[in-house]
Amino acid sequence: MEENGAAPEPVLEVPPPKEIQIFKTTEEIDNRRTEPKIQKHEAFVTEVQAHANTITKLDKIGNDMIQQNHFEKETILMFANK
Repeated sequence: MEENGAAPEPVLEVPPPKEIQIFKTTEEIDNRRTEPKIQKHEAFVTEVQAHANTITKLDKIGNDMIQQNHFEKETILMFANK
């Protein structure tokens, strides 16, 4: 409290509460839960597509190394089978 008995001014401003959404159907609830998962999946697909050439090249190199009995053939096979 301040010397005059009044409460001190707040130091931090508290943001107003977010609007509460009330879902009327289970479908609305399911859509709310599913949407972030779909977005995450789409981002993953985009990332894989962006690196598809590199992934293909690495796969070919690994297979070539296996065919040529590279000294790390077993390690390559272990990673290829994960």
